[in-house]
Amino acid sequence: MNCCHADFALVEGSDRGFTVGMPTFTFGSGVLREAGPQAQELGLRRVAVFTDKYVRASEPFATVMASLSGAGIDTVVFDEISIEPTDASFQAAARFAAESQVDGFVSKPVDLEKFLGLIKDLQRFWHADLILPAV
Repeated sequence: MNCCHADFALVEGSDRGFTVGMPTFTFGSGVLREAGPQAQELGLRRVAVFTDKYVRASEPFATVMASLSGAGIDTVVFDEISIEPTDASFQAAARFAAESQVDGFVSKPVDLEKFLGLIKDLQRFWHADLILPAV
């Protein structure tokens, strides 16, 4: 994934230091309405939205979906996320993403989103049923 990196200084006589780049997070009132414009800015055209059945029935979810739709972003929804994911649930989510032919992810559980992105990155090094096709 290209979001994070670490640089290590190994100059003789200096302290060993490092820099860690972190992804940005947006907080505040109304930010869910920014999902569509942010996806547009990233050049996304079709995204997989990962959630659970309870969140899918909520107003915040509807806000995100309306924002994506308003920005012309095509969406497919996987609403079988569980609080404590299992190997089987990760594989189901990965297969869904692969079959959906998406170019991005929107997810309440950020760890799942990172995991799916990592799997896409690792595809060039490792091949298994879990690995998503290249985009």
